[in-house]
Amino acid sequence: MEYGYITDNNLENRQSYQYSGFQGESFLAAYKESRNLSVLKGSPVIQENELADYCANIAKDYYSKPVKGEYIVLRRELCAFLLCMLNQQPRPKGTGYVGSDRHGLYAGSNTLEPKADAAIETALKGGVLDPPANKSGGEAEYSMFDGIVKTFEVRKRLYHCYNSNFRPLDESDFYDCGLYPLFGCGLVFAYKEKRNLKYLNSLLKLDDTLISLKDKLNNFELETLRYLLSEEMRMVQAVYHGV
Repeated sequence: MEYGYITDNNLENRQSYQYSGFQGESFLAAYKESRNLSVLKGSPVIQENELADYCANIAKDYYSKPVKGEYIVLRRELCAFLLCMLNQQPRPKGTGYVGSDRHGLYAGSNTLEPKADAAIETALKGGVLDPPANKSGGEAEYSMFDGIVKTFEVRKRLYHCYNSNFRPLDESDFYDCGLYPLFGCGLVFAYKEKRNLKYLNSLLKLDDTLISLKDKLNNFELETLRYLLSEEMRMVQAVYHGV
């Protein structure tokens, strides 16, 4: 049996996962084989500090360019969410970013122009909510990320920019391979924190897409994909064994 959800480009050939029938152990074996990619063997796995530095650099660049209107810039929101999760500390009230500020993203930081500090604070107050260490908000703290998850589930694609209802501003703008590994890391962290299967469910589909795009990924993205696949397999095994 072949694992039938990976094509030569899942962005072009979107898969329908609805009402998939149970196919038993042979399907699980095919699924495992689909994750055992020779192209990824021996590749380094992205480390959390590398991911944090990458996200911090992107965040600084994006937050220094305030967005006009009520638009959701996906790369900006994903990087903000990931930095929140990596820091694992609640964002203090009235500040621009989380916890220890090890990446120099606090409002008032000397590393940024004052208007960039204000852009960070405005964007984060209106976007990513408190990170998971603050339990009081429950699922509400994931409102921005959950909106991204929902729109991915509908379209099986990610776009640079959305309106406030998570509709892409340009329906043809879904080819940026760099968005998909970042989203995958968010799904991994969200599932580890919440143990909500919707995040693992989306991760399976996201990884199918990334595997189909493996020849288009740069080294950083390939390292991130290897990390995503290893985490996905670990999570699936835990679910299978009822852990």
